[in-house]
Amino acid sequence: MTAEGGVPAAEPWDHPQWGRFTFNGYAWVGTVPAPGFDAFVFENGYDPPTPPTGNYELMFSAEDGSDVPSAAAVAVAAAVLTHHAELASRVTAALWDDFNGRGPDSGMWWHDALDEVSEGIEPAPQGPDDLLGRMRLRRIVLWKTAYR
Repeated sequence: MTAEGGVPAAEPWDHPQWGRFTFNGYAWVGTVPAPGFDAFVFENGYDPPTPPTGNYELMFSAEDGSDVPSAAAVAVAAAVLTHHAELASRVTAALWDDFNGRGPDSGMWWHDALDEVSEGIEPAPQGPDDLLGRMRLRRIVLWKTAYR
């Protein structure tokens, strides 16, 4: 049996709380409950609408099937899943501040660029809660390396 790309299939990795994860050739993939992220409800207008289900893919990047998630990666995932109910509003509040030039400069093009961010959005967002309908979470991914 092989995973994606002809890579030999690894034995599943079981987490005591989150259940079974399978290796797909580049990551360990499982499904976890995190209904707090259902607050993000964006639909692209092209695909049939799919209401959030409260369950999300959780992925841990890996070099190969023997590279199971580290304790540190599991701890980060646990923190995200423990606080899922409050993270949606924290994310939109942080983005809103960034759009308005408040707080540290994120280095992203949208820092202090609310007018540019709002271009083409009707109605234009007036606050952090207006961003929920413009975002959608599909999966939670923990990468082994940071991107800068």
